[in-house]
Amino acid sequence: MGVNLLFKNVEWIIVLFRWVLLIMLYATTDTTDIYLSIPVYVLLVLQTVLSIVTLYRIILVRQVLVTAEFFFLLYWEVFQQMWGISDLWFTYTSLVLLSLRLSLRYMLGILFLGFGSAILFVLCGGLPSTDISHLRAEGLLGTHFVTTTILCGFIHIVRKKCKAYFKHWLAFMSYIKLLRKNKESTDLCRVGERFLQRLFPKKRVFVFWFNQVRGQRDWQREFYQLALLESNWQELKQHKTIAVRNFTGQPEDVLYFPLGQKRKQQGAILIIGQSAEFLSMVNLLFLHSFAIVTSSHLHHIKETEELVFRTDAETRRQMAEDMHDSLAQQLFFLSAQLYYVKQMLSPVMNQEMSVTIDRMEEQMKECHLKVRGYIQHLRFNREAEPLLDAIRDMSERILKGTGVKLDYVTKGIVLEESLAVEEAIYRVVEEALYNMLKHSKADQVEIYLEATSVQWTLQIKDNGIGFSTDSVKASNGSFGISNMRERMKRVGGTITIRSAELQGTEITAFIPRGGISIGENKGASC
Repeated sequence: MGVNLLFKNVEWIIVLFRWVLLIMLYATTDTTDIYLSIPVYVLLVLQTVLSIVTLYRIILVRQVLVTAEFFFLLYWEVFQQMWGISDLWFTYTSLVLLSLRLSLRYMLGILFLGFGSAILFVLCGGLPSTDISHLRAEGLLGTHFVTTTILCGFIHIVRKKCKAYFKHWLAFMSYIKLLRKNKESTDLCRVGERFLQRLFPKKRVFVFWFNQVRGQRDWQREFYQLALLESNWQELKQHKTIAVRNFTGQPEDVLYFPLGQKRKQQGAILIIGQSAEFLSMVNLLFLHSFAIVTSSHLHHIKETEELVFRTDAETRRQMAEDMHDSLAQQLFFLSAQLYYVKQMLSPVMNQEMSVTIDRMEEQMKECHLKVRGYIQHLRFNREAEPLLDAIRDMSERILKGTGVKLDYVTKGIVLEESLAVEEAIYRVVEEALYNMLKHSKADQVEIYLEATSVQWTLQIKDNGIGFSTDSVKASNGSFGISNMRERMKRVGGTITIRSAELQGTEITAFIPRGGISIGENKGASC
């Protein structure tokens, strides 16, 4: 928008300058001589129409009128050779030629047709060829138009290039502003590719980080992504053309441009179909600037994440200590007091009192178990351990001393996943195990967790007494089921629960994901 406005103002400056020259031509022309005044009146009419057309941005009509004006001036200056040509006419003609927003090839065509036909007209009798002064005037006129056309063509090319580079510079400034709003490396890839696509509009551009593998719906991206990881491109220290075979089996040039800091490669830019030999210096400068800015911002993101991680770990540790020193100790004291009360009332205790105290003891035990679980969870830094191992450790910790056998099977290796998805899976397993201990009376539980490039599959099955799903619906989602459904909903997942009385319970959840998993099955049981 700003670029178009800038060049629109330049056009109006040229129009105003042409008006000044035209008024000067009118003032210096003998209006009593009809032969000399007619061209000035014609130019006044054309300039008025051109000003109106320029105001309303009618580009096609403007080009036609300016071209017609150029031919008119070309022939008129040839006719004026015998009387001498004014510098004002030369200047005005140059401005008209400069107003032609055409390519150099088209302008040379105008030069060839216009100037060639004018010279042909002169040689065929328009002017006596034996007059040395006339031939000198023809030579000066020809030199003027050749020089003016070449100069204007060069100006047009420079103007076009400067406009394109100025747009790229504005896009780069916008990219730098957008970096402040992006706090994840995946966002850097998306925003960076959008900017680079403007530098190479006819090429496919991909930005990758070596420590990040993301499942993509774009199959071309995933193809080149896997090719990047399976090769030794990461060892390249500078940009280079790599010959690869594309998905059709045909050889293809790919420009590899490293991303990193202090000679440590963090990622790469891949430009499909681009050769390093045909990379312009300006685009190379933009690529280097992009690499420096992006790598610095990624380093800043890493430092921020580490700071948040350390702060979170310290907060969790402090909360765990506070819960252990206050809430857990108070629950233990209440449990001891309840046991003391039970012993004191044993001689006079009836059946109803015994059931009530037993229920209180059971609830106290459950509360103490949950508090212990929360303390262990706060002390346990799950972000520092892979999700699959974290779930196994958490399951073993909850089931320890309960007599319940755990059969834990995983499939896939998680290279990266969002914290929200990992937290949802972790919490659903935790909630399911606590519900199983409280209600199912099971002695065996199976946990199956599979990670693919598309989704997570979580299955938890026990051999307990089960329950009626109708009773759960009637109670508006008891047994913590509503919490599990809510967690799955937040990450776009689904969860189904199948159970029947005396037939156990099976929980199945599907969660979409962005990470990719490549690995073999592994299992654990205890």
